[in-house]
Order: sequence, then C-alpha cells, then structure tokens
Amino acid sequence: NYYVDSLQNTDASFKLTYGNAFALYALSQYARVNKNPDVLEWVRKSFNWLEEAVHDSVNRGYFSIELTSLSSSDVNVPAGWENPLGKDQNTGIHLMEALTAAYLILPDENVKNRLTEMLELVRDSMTTANGYLNLFFDEKWKPFSLKDSSRNYIIKNPWMDHISFGHNIETAYLLVDASKALYGSPDSLTLTVAKRLIDHTIRNGFDSGYYGLLDKGYEFEPGQPEVIDSIKVWWAQAEAWHALALFAELYPDEKGYSHAFSKMWTYINNEVIDREYGGWYNSGLDSDPRTVNDRKVHAWKSCYHDGRALMQVVTYAGKK
Repeated sequence: NYYVDSLQNTDASFKLTYGNAFALYALSQYARVNKNPDVLEWVRKSFNWLEEAVHDSVNRGYFSIELTSLSSSDVNVPAGWENPLGKDQNTGIHLMEALTAAYLILPDENVKNRLTEMLELVRDSMTTANGYLNLFFDEKWKPFSLKDSSRNYIIKNPWMDHISFGHNIETAYLLVDASKALYGSPDSLTLTVAKRLIDHTIRNGFDSGYYGLLDKGYEFEPGQPEVIDSIKVWWAQAEAWHALALFAELYPDEKGYSHAFSKMWTYINNEVIDREYGGWYNSGLDSDPRTVNDRKVHAWKSCYHDGRALMQVVTYAGKK
C-alpha cells in the first residue's frame, strides 16, 4: 500500500506483482472446486504472466512491478516499495503462497521450479539467522537496512526496515505449507527455519499473557529486539492464532504453542470480534479503541486472513 500511495499521483497504469500473486492464488483455489477447464486455463495464464513479465531470470525471484507499465521517471525512484527493480518480503511470501496453491492443481514442472525457488528464497535469503524476515532487498537480494540511522529516525520511519511480527508468524505457516505441497511433508530444513520464526515471535512479539500480537519491533542491539509499535492489527492476530494451532500439532510435546493458541483465542474474542455487528475490527480495541468506528472492509481489509484462520483451525481440529 505504501508503494501504491507513492505512485498515486503519476500517470502510470502499473501492474503490481503483489496483486497478481493474489490473482493466481484466488484462481488456483477456485480451480479446486470448479473443474471447468477454462478455470484451469486462467491459472495457467496467470502463472505465465508472472513468468514473462516480472520473473528475474538472473537473480531469481520476482520484481515488484512490471517494468514496461512504468514511465522512465517512475523507474528512477528510491528503494523499497517505490523501487520496481527491488524485491520485497510481502510480495515474496504471497508469491510463495500463490505458487503453492497453483502447484496443487497444476503440477507442471515450471510451476514446481518456481515454487521451489520461492521457498528457498523466503527461507534462505529473506529470513535472518536471528529468526525474523528482512523487509526489502535490492535485485541481488541484499537487504535494505536503517541500522546506521539514529534510534529516533528509525522509530519515526519504520516502514523501510523493521521486524514485522505478523509477517514472521504468517511466513512460518506459509513455509510449512509450501514444503508440504512440494514434498508431501515438510522438509527438515524448512521446518527448522519456520520454527525459528514462530519461536522468535513468541519470545518478542506478544503482549503479556499472549494477550494479542504486537505490530513492529527493531534490533537496535544485535539479538535484542524491542517493540516499537504496539498496535495489534487484526490480520496479525488471525495469522498468529492459526499458525500456533499448526505448530501445536507439529510439536505436541511443546505445550507453549497450544497454550499461546488458547490465549490468543481469548484475546480475539475479547478485543477483535465485533459482537454486535459481526466481523473483525481493524485492530484490537485495547490497542486502538477508536477502531470501533472504522470501516470493516476497505482496500486493504477483507475476510482473507480471519476467514482462512478460522477454516484452518477447523481443519486442524478435525484431525484429532
């Protein structure tokens, strides 16, 4: 959304890779329930567009935007979402998600290769050894960092470089899901990295008593993350809740996952679900009471995260 906001005053009619990843994901899921060959053909067309328009055949992965849809002035912009030549975490994890869904209904070798590629990039290039994801990268996968900036500057300008607790715990689930699609069950290396992501989030990202997942952190000192934004955004609560359920199933002897999962449901019930009108607030009422007056649906909020979380938890429960 920061990328789109930065270009809203230009004349470019651009095509975001992020949006097209969700198109591939939606078409792939639809193809699971609608066996019409035309639907599968749209999955193939969507994959082929990504392959032809935004895949980086030199350094792997995908650019943020189709370069031919931009003017020369749009291309010469700073790093981050505003840099079409760069790569970013949010686009990357959702490409991996989309390719996972596509591979399940279109098990072509090309789709398998791209899913493998994105799994490896998210796991090995985007994720740090400390257990969190970097946000932005240049085209050769060098991460962007504000570590040479002052503490005050970082806190006031977190968008380019911070620890996103919600994306970290969401990625733990997406990595497991991608590996399972490729190999039948998650491979050991992917499981190790995914567990590192969720354990880092458990140690550093939750409010006391697991009463909600906080938004942003930063390592001002190596290995010592600090919370810099304590709002509790709805989508992060949903992703944390169902990821904890998954890891409780994967590691039944580690009771911390099931305990955190139970506490998170208490939080969601108390602070996020609107008991009068239905749906989920944009953020927990304890962290942002004014959200009670916000729209339930807008360009960056639908029932995707919460809906998926509810369906996934029912699926996990059905196995017991």
